[in-house]
Amino acid sequence: FEPYVELFKLKDFYDEILIGDIYDRIDLPPVADLIIFGDILEHLDKDKANYVLHKALKYYKHVIVSIPVDGREGKIHYGNEKEAHISNWDFEELKNEIVWEIALQSKGIGVFIK
Repeated sequence: FEPYVELFKLKDFYDEILIGDIYDRIDLPPVADLIIFGDILEHLDKDKANYVLHKALKYYKHVIVSIPVDGREGKIHYGNEKEAHISNWDFEELKNEIVWEIALQSKGIGVFIK
């Protein structure tokens, strides 16, 4: 969400910022060994989220997913409708979807590492 770049001074923290839909960008050649989905997948419908996740597992050496697994709803902030949660995930559902190196849950957040 482009307004966040200035609002949160993201250029102070990141060398490169890509603006766009992850679904449209996941087939671009990876520029690193690691991709982190930090509170991302719940903002996509499950079909798109699974597509993105499986592509990431194919293209990247390491994948980290952090996702709410307690059904919480994302609220719209700063006029960004993409903050809303489109899909809800259950810990066991995502844990059983892929063979993860690490899968743990705490306080409604699931963390998965491959």
